[in-house]
Amino acid sequence: GAQVPRELPTPFPSSVGVPEPDDPTVVWLASDQNISRADAARRAAWQLRAGVLIDKARPALGGRFGGIWIDEQDYGRIKVGMVDATAADQGWVNAQGFRGAADIVEVPRSLNDLETAAEWLWSRALELNQDTVDDGSGWTLGVGIAPSRSTVNLSVPPPMHVSDAQRAFVDQAEKRYGEALF
Repeated sequence: GAQVPRELPTPFPSSVGVPEPDDPTVVWLASDQNISRADAARRAAWQLRAGVLIDKARPALGGRFGGIWIDEQDYGRIKVGMVDATAADQGWVNAQGFRGAADIVEVPRSLNDLETAAEWLWSRALELNQDTVDDGSGWTLGVGIAPSRSTVNLSVPPPMHVSDAQRAFVDQAEKRYGEALF
């Protein structure tokens, strides 16, 4: 059945500010999500502050912090990934001004672990990518982090364009990172 939108949280304290209804971000978000400009302004206020939450979460939540993402399937709510999440984690998020706008989500890997994996993958991918530039094939590897899946993404050229060295690297990465690799 169709999902019924839940009540949107009230805006952040006035010191934070909510974008005006004619702000281009609000207009785009309202159109893209088929919501009112007032709702879009509230969402934009939380989403624009998500970066501040990341900066605060790293030191406060430590090695259990799994990253932050915006879940458009859940009305643009902010999700905070946590390894071994506790009720205190949600309390901390609420105390940062995100009550009713952000949820704690249990994840299997911390952001620190994902970043360590991404750094290892990227350092090796850069060498292989340089080889493809040098030989003119142009098909390169890419590395990114997906906190919402708690994975490191390794983008690979189409099978017919994967070099033997790239194929060996992908095999090594799959063995090393298993389910953490997407």
